Amino acid sequence: MKMRFAGRKITPGNLAQKTMGLIALLPRFTIFKNPIRVFFLYAFKGKKQPLFLELTNGLKIFLSSHQEDIVTTVVVCCKQDYGIDFANKNIIDIGANIGAFSLFAAYKGAKKIAAIEPGKEAFETFEKSVKANDMHQTIMPIQAAVTANNGDTLNFSANSSPNNHPLKNAANTIAVNTITLKTIVEQHFAGAIDLLKIDCEGGEYDILYNAENKTLARIREIRMELHGQAAQKTALLDHLRQKGFKLDKYEQDIAWLTNTRA
Repeated sequence: MKMRFAGRKITPGNLAQKTMGLIALLPRFTIFKNPIRVFFLYAFKGKKQPLFLELTNGLKIFLSSHQEDIVTTVVVCCKQDYGIDFANKNIIDIGANIGAFSLFAAYKGAKKIAAIEPGKEAFETFEKSVKANDMHQTIMPIQAAVTANNGDTLNFSANSSPNNHPLKNAANTIAVNTITLKTIVEQHFAGAIDLLKIDCEGGEYDILYNAENKTLARIREIRMELHGQAAQKTALLDHLRQKGFKLDKYEQDIAWLTNTRA
């Protein structure tokens, strides 16, 4: 028998392990204004979710119609998969989704964030949060898909999804223009990029393999979720090592790398 607990499929055999891990995480839910409610929304995900989650300082993270938004927000704010050390940093967020990471980074004092998301509903939800929290001075939401080329067009689902990726011959899609990492860096930042965060459902390969050396040289850290087969992940990490990046941490497909040449 399989069940869902904390947004994930589990079996009775590993229920105890999952439960203990979640209990250990409980103190971090105090970042939310109503931590117990958010904890139970995350642990026992149902069909109904609130319009937004509110942090203790009043920051609101609006949620789309997709039920994984609770999980996405907890992964960023409580599990802290991408860290918490964002004060005074220039950040690029590729695969921003509903903006949970960008909003959390701004809450932690980030200086400037260029956040790129192709999905229509997710992007509109993100923009709603930026407007509600008056964060346009810090966060620049950009509706685009980051690839190896500028000016191409890709189709994405109009509905929100944390697993959004280009679609072919599918209904209810929107056409989205593509943009390169180089263009984002050169158009929106004068100096170094302190952190490049990537979670774009396999798009990391196209982006990073095709990134120019001078673009990568401006990036001090990369924190990203790797998708695909183990050999693909290893090859990309090896490629980045050759470009001067050192792997500091690799856990549950989240890689943290530091540019030793920056």
